[in-house]
Amino acid sequence: NKTAVHFSGECHTRCIEVYENCTNAFILWISPGFAALSLIVLGLIAKFIKPPKDFFNHHVMGVMNFVAFFLFIFWIYASFAGAGNGFTGDLVAFGMSMVFGVGVIMTAVLWKDIANNESEQLIEDVMEHHKAHLDLIKGFSVLALSPLIILFLAVSILHQIVRKITYPCRGRSLEHKGYLSQEASEFVEDFKSWNHSQVLTYSVYCGIGYIGFAVLASKFTTLFLSWLIGYTSTMDIFAVTGIVVGVGMMMFMLPPVPGLPIYLTSGIVLVSVGTKSFGVYGAITYACFVSWALKLFACAVQQCVIGGLLGGSISVKQAVAINSDAVRAMRLVLSEPGITSGKVAILVGGPDWPVSVLCGILGLKLLPILVGTLPVIAIIAPTVLSGSFSYMSSIETDNDGLKYPWAGTVGTVVTTATAAVMFVFTISAAGTITTTLETRKDDLAQLEYDKEVKDANEKAGRIAAVRNRVQVWSNVPCVFKMSLILSVLLMMTSCYILVLFGTDCFEDYDIMFSIRENLDGDWTNLVKPLGRLALLFCVTSYFFFFVFEMWLKSATRKELKSSTVEETLPLTR
Repeated sequence: NKTAVHFSGECHTRCIEVYENCTNAFILWISPGFAALSLIVLGLIAKFIKPPKDFFNHHVMGVMNFVAFFLFIFWIYASFAGAGNGFTGDLVAFGMSMVFGVGVIMTAVLWKDIANNESEQLIEDVMEHHKAHLDLIKGFSVLALSPLIILFLAVSILHQIVRKITYPCRGRSLEHKGYLSQEASEFVEDFKSWNHSQVLTYSVYCGIGYIGFAVLASKFTTLFLSWLIGYTSTMDIFAVTGIVVGVGMMMFMLPPVPGLPIYLTSGIVLVSVGTKSFGVYGAITYACFVSWALKLFACAVQQCVIGGLLGGSISVKQAVAINSDAVRAMRLVLSEPGITSGKVAILVGGPDWPVSVLCGILGLKLLPILVGTLPVIAIIAPTVLSGSFSYMSSIETDNDGLKYPWAGTVGTVVTTATAAVMFVFTISAAGTITTTLETRKDDLAQLEYDKEVKDANEKAGRIAAVRNRVQVWSNVPCVFKMSLILSVLLMMTSCYILVLFGTDCFEDYDIMFSIRENLDGDWTNLVKPLGRLALLFCVTSYFFFFVFEMWLKSATRKELKSSTVEETLPLTR
C-alpha cells in the first residue's frame, strides 16, 4: 500500500516548507562533499605557500589522517540517514564551519613550531615584501574593522584601570602607567605614523568597490537577466539565440560583469525555449555550444578591438602596469606556443574583460590566445547545467507534480562543482605568475620595457612625490580633513548596513523570478527603504571625497609649479 501525502488548500504541492523538515538529513548526506571541498581549499593554499622548511609536513599528515578517518565514519553514518530535498543556508554554514574547524586544528597543531620559527622576523619579511600595498591594507582595515579596533581600545582602557587598582593591593608596580595598555599604546603610536590621507582615501575606494561590484553589479545584473528570461519565453529558438548573443556581447564589453551570469542565463533561456526543438538534453548541449562560441567571440572582440585600439594609449598601458613584473610574467606565459597549463590557468582563471583586453594591449597573436581559452568549457558547461537544472526543477506535470524532482539538488551540486573549478583555475593563475617570477628570471630580463611608459611612469612618480608631500596630514586644512573623515564614516556606515542588514536592504530576488510577480511590476522595488538609505550614504560619502580630491589636485598643481626638479624626485630614487 502506498501512503498518500495530502496538502492543504493553502500549500501548493511544491511548498518549500514541506521539504525544509528534511534539512538535517540532507546536511548529513552532503557534508562529506563540503568537507572534501574544505580540504581541497586547504591543500591548494598549502601548495602555493610552499614553506621553506619541512617541519610542517608530519603535522599536516597527522591532521589529514584524522580528517580522513572522521570523514569515513561520518559517511557511514550519513549513508543510513538518507537524503532530503533542497539546499539551504544551513549547508553553507556547515561548509564554512568545516573550513574554520580545519583552520583551528592547523593553528593549534602548528602554533608552537610557528612561534619557535622566528615569527617576528617572518612578519617583518612579509611586511617588507608587501610594503607597496600596506596603505591599501590599512585602508581596508579602517573600513572593515573600525568597530573592532574601537572595542579593542575600550577593553584596553578597562584593563589598564583594573591594573591600576589591583596592582598596588598585590604589592606589584605598574610598568606602563598610561591610559592604555602597553600593546594598545604601541598600536596608537604606530597609527600616528600612518599616511592618514592615503589610508583614508583607500578606505573610500574599498567601499566604492564593494558597493559597486559586490552589491549593485550583482543585484542589477540578476534583475536584468530575469527580465530577459521572461521577455524571450515566447520566442523561437533562433530569435532567442540572437538576443542572447547580442546581450551577452554587450555584457562582456563591460569590465565589471563576469561571464558566469551570462552562461547561467543561457542555460535557462536557451533550454526553456529549445526544449521543443531539440529536447531537454539536446537543448542543454546547444546552450553549452552557444555559450562557448560567445565566450570565444567576445575574447576576440575584446583583444582585437578594445585591446588593439587602446594598445597605443600610454595612459592605458600605464593603468594596466605593462612594465610591472606580474604583467611581464603574464606576457611571457601567454606568448608560449600551444596550450600549456600556465596559459590555460591565466586565460580561464583570470577576469574575462581585463585578461582579453590586456592580451590586445600586449600585442599577442589572437589564434594562440583563443586556442588557450578553449578549456574554458570546463567552467561554461557546469554553469550552463546549473541554469538548466534550475529551469528543469520548475517544470510541472499535468498532475501538478514536478517532472524533474531531482533537478534542484543536482543543480546545487553542479553549482558547487562550478565554484570549485573556478577556484582551482584562479589560484592556479596566481601560482603560475608567482612561479614564473621565481624560476624564469633570465627570460623575463630579455623582455624589453616600454620606453614611453617608462618615461611616463617617471613623470607620474614626480607628481606622486609632490602629491604625497601635499597630503601629509599636518599640511591638510582642517575643513578638508573633516571632509575626508566624514566621507570615510559615511562609507563605513553604508557598507555595514549593506553587510549586516542585506535582507532588509534588497528584496530576495533570483534569476528565475519575475518583475511582475515578485516586485509588483516595478523594478525599483528591488531596493528597500533601508537599502536606499545606505546608497544615499554612499553617494554623500563620494561627494565629500570628491571635495577632498579636488582640493588635493589643485594643491598638487600649485606645489608642482613652485618645486624644483630635485624636490619632485621620488624618495625611492
